Amino acid sequence: MFGDGEKIAPHHPLVRAPTLVPASSDALIEGSAILDHLERTAAPDRAMVPVAEPGRRRALQVTSLGLGMTEKGGRLFSE
Repeated sequence: MFGDGEKIAPHHPLVRAPTLVPASSDALIEGSAILDHLERTAAPDRAMVPVAEPGRRRALQVTSLGLGMTEKGGRLFSE
């Protein structure tokens, strides 16, 4: 984002990263939505999250923690 606000503004009402604008749909403006889109559009052999439990649950937990830490870290630099 830093310096690219004018590029993000038409797609994200809060002018924040992450923002993904796939050619096939509207802008995705939240990390978990972006990851879900990437997971759904990837070839099965390139999946990021296991289909079976308990691996799936663990991967989603780690992803949630990572997204939360990224958000918190970003706030340190924007406030």
